[in-house]
Amino acid sequence: MPTSTVLTPVKEPYTPLPEDLERTDREVIAAIMELIPDEIPHISMPEWAEKKRVIPVGLSPIPGPYSYKVTPYIREIADALSETSPIQYVAVMKGTRGGFSAGS
Repeated sequence: MPTSTVLTPVKEPYTPLPEDLERTDREVIAAIMELIPDEIPHISMPEWAEKKRVIPVGLSPIPGPYSYKVTPYIREIADALSETSPIQYVAVMKGTRGGFSAGS
């Protein structure tokens, strides 16, 4: 069951920001920029899914690493949805329980 969080006002007095905040911000941004790789590899959605996606036990009759061998007809649709695809619009007409859920 979802829980709710009640926010209460802070009772502490306002503390002004340090004067050298701008320099500190630059240092933080520079440190973050060093973590970003020079080149981000662009792979298709199907490639990413087969490398990274794992179907948990209980969610699918076939848990484990995701594979398009189970639902090969979805691979072409996933390719069309990839950022590397030139396709801009995808329309799919399919039956129920034929893929597209977390366990397909």
